[in-house]
Amino acid sequence: MSRPVVALFGTSANPPTGEGGHRSILQWLAGASLPELGGRSVREIWVLPVHRHVFQEKAHMPAFHHRMTMARLAFGDLAKVRVLPIEAELHRTVDTPGTVDLVELLVSRCPELDFVLVLGADTWADLEAGRWRRGEELRAMLPIVVLQRPGVELAADGRNLDALQELSSTEARTHDLVGVPRLAAAYAEAHGLYTTP
Repeated sequence: MSRPVVALFGTSANPPTGEGGHRSILQWLAGASLPELGGRSVREIWVLPVHRHVFQEKAHMPAFHHRMTMARLAFGDLAKVRVLPIEAELHRTVDTPGTVDLVELLVSRCPELDFVLVLGADTWADLEAGRWRRGEELRAMLPIVVLQRPGVELAADGRNLDALQELSSTEARTHDLVGVPRLAAAYAEAHGLYTTP
């Protein structure tokens, strides 16, 4: 009997997006049969907000606890989805952790599970370009599902889900939180997370 599969979905959650964005991707993942898993589907999806982004150009984000809360408000009602603060835990024990450290932690902690990593094509391109620490080791550790992002060349084995990725966090930040789920947008507004001084 095969082991249960958990999909790992890392995100800045800056902010989390709804229909046509993150939320639609999670809903698709919850029901998909993945060729990367021999046609199996996932038992759970663990949404893992980034604690601190390793790339300097993406380092200026609201505090982790705000992004965790927004992600829980945006996705907490979805079947199979759990939003977990594992990256914050990892930062307490590893100076500059990468995704490979996160996967190692989860594999050692949950040997009864199989994991699959879900990446956008832009993030996959960074991995292929060698921008990730121990990237080759990571690729050997678990299957990776690559999702197309508009404006990014599709990886040869990537999944073209353009209809699910029309909305980006960048667009949401720059257009008054358009497309951000209502409760997450209300939280962001109440805490002034994206207001210009």
